[in-house]
Amino acid sequence: MNRIKKIIAPLLVLALLVAALPAADASAATKTQKDVLAAGETMTYYSILGSVKSVKSTNKKVATAKKKNGKVVVKAKKKGKANIKIKTTFGTNIIKLTVKKKIKLAASIFALSNGNIGVKIKNKSGFYLDTVNYTLSLKTSSGSVIETKKGYVYYLGAKKTGYDTISYYESSNSVNHVDLSKCSIKYDSVNRGTALSYKFAKADKKVKFTNRKNSSKIAITAKSTVKDSVYAGASVLFYDSMGNLIDVKDTTFYLSSKSTSTYEVSVPYNGYKSYKVVTRAYIKKIK
Repeated sequence: MNRIKKIIAPLLVLALLVAALPAADASAATKTQKDVLAAGETMTYYSILGSVKSVKSTNKKVATAKKKNGKVVVKAKKKGKANIKIKTTFGTNIIKLTVKKKIKLAASIFALSNGNIGVKIKNKSGFYLDTVNYTLSLKTSSGSVIETKKGYVYYLGAKKTGYDTISYYESSNSVNHVDLSKCSIKYDSVNRGTALSYKFAKADKKVKFTNRKNSSKIAITAKSTVKDSVYAGASVLFYDSMGNLIDVKDTTFYLSSKSTSTYEVSVPYNGYKSYKVVTRAYIKKIK
């Protein structure tokens, strides 16, 4: 099993820069907000009231800031704090920025009995990740790339693990055989909301997961006990009689206020001995 640790620097373009007070007080208006980025991230802030006149970072070693095409582009460089001062036609906006350590993901690649490839991704950071997009490079024992495959994991909360399955068929007379120990994963992008726009919280104890099975399906039910929106996922791990992992099915849930949702996953066509459900969930609400 090949375990790959990567440090990623995604491009984020989500947060809104909320400008200050009414135009009558524009010359004196000052709006202060807080945000948190990971080192290596780039955030683009948009002014929704008035145009950006100038921008400045009080600690360029921690974060840089510049005006670009009427927007503010902030690059988080290393752990620390910096104030991003933005002057607009409606006054001054100050973003009190905290930069934390780079987001770290750890990936494991493993073979499944049906010939497909399983991917396990663990979020080792304290950030809540809506989507992790990656590219898997399938390689021979000599390191030559046979093929690349795209994949993703949704709703990967802080310190949580998600799974994905990559479809792959290799004939017995194939000249090039995949060597999983040589395969690698590259993280293409990580999408998440920032503290400027959203509040996040753990929801493991706020969502009740149940499951039931029949001959061909396993139904996973997620029930939220909170009024806020919950983003959740469930991975079903199937094992054979020897305890080997033979298949993985992942499903996700968006749960509105105290709602319940059920999804069914198909069981392995060649049978299985047992299964385990690994769940994840977090609350995400607009400030």
